Amino acid sequence: MQILKWKKKKKNIYTAFFSDHQEISIFEDLVLKYDLLLKKNISDKEVEMIKKENSLLEGYYESLKYLTRKMRSRKEIGDFLNRKEYSRECREFVLKKLEKEGYINDSKFAEAFVHDKLLLTLDGPFKIKKELEKLGILENSIVNDIPDEVWQERIEKLIQKRMSVQKKESEKLFKKKLTMYIYTYGYSMSMIESLLENYRIEIDENVLLKEKEKYMRKLSSKYEGNALVWQVKRKLYQRGYRSEEIEKVFE
Repeated sequence: MQILKWKKKKKNIYTAFFSDHQEISIFEDLVLKYDLLLKKNISDKEVEMIKKENSLLEGYYESLKYLTRKMRSRKEIGDFLNRKEYSRECREFVLKKLEKEGYINDSKFAEAFVHDKLLLTLDGPFKIKKELEKLGILENSIVNDIPDEVWQERIEKLIQKRMSVQKKESEKLFKKKLTMYIYTYGYSMSMIESLLENYRIEIDENVLLKEKEKYMRKLSSKYEGNALVWQVKRKLYQRGYRSEEIEKVFE
């Protein structure tokens, strides 16, 4: 088959025009590899071989473009190629080439990922590990090597953040909700509860007074006198208010 002419298409791609009216876009890598610009004739077998290699390089360059947006894990690149419906052979070729050239490195990726999580979020160890697992990194010592003091400091920040808006709940109820809130960030219950023991939550007395009045009205149809007072105190205690706080609003 005769090569009639060449045309530079874009960046690293040339279009070859053949005597049988085929027009094939070929990556510059292959043009140079097979000295195609110097050839006038090429066999059908060579054309098929170039097409196959060209397909592999297409996946490679697509992946490089995907990597320019941000650092990716090996699994992310594999999933990307799968979504683009590249063959298994292409995926294996691309992953091997990218790893060899240093474009993907799961160890460095995990290190950068954890660094960003520590810098930009208040996520805990379990949440960070879970996200790494989704990215194909199942075993990683980076998170395990971070001292407990770092996680404790981050929990303290979450506590302070929520305490700044705590106005309407008892200490018991607030701490219960706060524990679950911090737990969703990926911290252990034992560490959360241990740190919360050091906090005394001061309630808004006006809120407690309103709670008292609400239950007084609600229960007055069933109880009166000391029985009514006892029932209201019991309700407030169930809501998590401390005995001394309850007694104070009944003085």
